[in-house]
Amino acid sequence: MKIALVRTLGGLKPAFDSDNDMLKKIPLDTILEYEVRVGRNIQFHKKFFALLNLTFSNQEEFTNFNVFRDAVVIGAGFYEEVQRLGGEMTIEAKSISFSKMDEMEFQELYGKVLDTIIDYFKFPRKGIEEEIAKFY
Repeated sequence: MKIALVRTLGGLKPAFDSDNDMLKKIPLDTILEYEVRVGRNIQFHKKFFALLNLTFSNQEEFTNFNVFRDAVVIGAGFYEEVQRLGGEMTIEAKSISFSKMDEMEFQELYGKVLDTIIDYFKFPRKGIEEEIAKFY
């Protein structure tokens, strides 16, 4: 069971009504164990996809957005080595899902992807940053 909590001066409180409903199902005086995970900033996530969409629509090398996204994530150094049948080693882009990448790693990814895009596609940093601000 996952419950989203918000830290307040009065302690941890359920973030949403659905979380409160789940919490009510747990008997009082039950000891709970939890792993603290700071939620990702959805606005920053939107900014990342604005960067990707802007770049994808202004380049001609890639025709598939998912392939493009994986290529720039790998180019930024965010990949994992994977062994295939027969022992061949390949690389795959790291997952950027909210459950696989925390906010700090995601911010690092954004900066390195931005640098990769600027270096590879020769886009001006200032121009990209101004255009991204229009999207989110």
